[in-house]
Amino acid sequence: MGAWGRGPFENDGAHDWLLERGEVEVDIDACRAAFAAVIGVEEYLEIDSGQAVIAAAWWWSRALGGGPRQPS
Repeated sequence: MGAWGRGPFENDGAHDWLLERGEVEVDIDACRAAFAAVIGVEEYLEIDSGQAVIAAAWWWSRALGGGPRQPS
């Protein structure tokens, strides 16, 4: 049984995405890839892509000085 909750990293996919970034301040290429995977999707968004883009959005908001300091 994995993580499950309402926060941006309270699921396995997004948590794994975050762990892959390590201590990198902002991984721009990974954020771009996550956004590119969902832009233009009109019917069904795969769960892995959805979880990754939410994680990327949190990561990007931190780069711009917004969002909470710690993932929740």
